[in-house]
Amino acid sequence: MPAMSGKHSASVLCSLVPMCVSCTESSIWPPRYAHAMSPLRLRHTARALLLDADNRLLLARHDLTSRHIGEVIWAPPGGGLEVGETPVEAVVRELIEEVGYRASADEVRHVWHQEVVSPTYAKGWDGAIHDYFVVRCDAFMAKGDSAGHLLAGEGITEFKWWTLTEMDGMAGPEEFRPRHLPALLRELLGEPAGRYPVEI
Repeated sequence: MPAMSGKHSASVLCSLVPMCVSCTESSIWPPRYAHAMSPLRLRHTARALLLDADNRLLLARHDLTSRHIGEVIWAPPGGGLEVGETPVEAVVRELIEEVGYRASADEVRHVWHQEVVSPTYAKGWDGAIHDYFVVRCDAFMAKGDSAGHLLAGEGITEFKWWTLTEMDGMAGPEEFRPRHLPALLRELLGEPAGRYPVEI
């Protein structure tokens, strides 16, 4: 989904978010989104924008050429919410499992909310709801608690710290997720924290 040009306060976001089949009102991280009934099956995920002191971003390389979308993408670490889990709890857990970084709930800051509807997203799903959280940290070697075969099952082949310049210079066929990630990140780094979270 292309980035929206306008900025939305948390109260505006509440009116924009559809029903997610993997969460309930009691499990949504504040601000609480006012879910509208939707026939779509959307997988709810939480992802971490790990930024080091030089504003390098840690991304995971997903080789999905043999799977549903047939692409290679670079995306922030994270994954789906478990039953009864909030997005904050999910992103804290996923950081431990995927990259071996332990963060507290107070260290993560909600910045982006995204809805993706696509017939090619994944078998059994119509798309996804992604919540992205900034986590400031020192650079480290990513090595999660999950076994290698579990990461391989998600198509993860490597992790890499990216500068904005490197991201700007990447030419296909590999792509970033979310789309327009370099522009979104540049905007995030240049604006006050009070303008977030926003829908992208």
